Amino acid sequence: MNNPLFPDILTSKQVYHTSFKIFIASLSLQAIATTISTIYRCVINLTGEHNKPLRYIGKGAGILAETLFILLLILLSKGWTVVRGRLSTQGTMILSASITFYFVAQVVALFWEAY
Repeated sequence: MNNPLFPDILTSKQVYHTSFKIFIASLSLQAIATTISTIYRCVINLTGEHNKPLRYIGKGAGILAETLFILLLILLSKGWTVVRGRLSTQGTMILSASITFYFVAQVVALFWEAY
């Protein structure tokens, strides 16, 4: 999966669709978040000191990954890229508002926990 030619291979086979791009971005961000969180916990175990920037970078990457995955699930549930190629204007506005609200709520919760 980490092969730099991976997108080129998928593009040549015409399977590098936008929904797949969102899924790969979500998986990559979740892997980054898990790696950073693991490093944060290892630092705590080895030194006993908390590295707050490392913790919040990991949590931030996790929030982005979760938001992208929820966006993908909502898009697929509305039939985007499965049955139809476009969403209605009203559907796009509702989706944008709900994903923005979810993301802002997650960021507010992160700051609430931090302070």
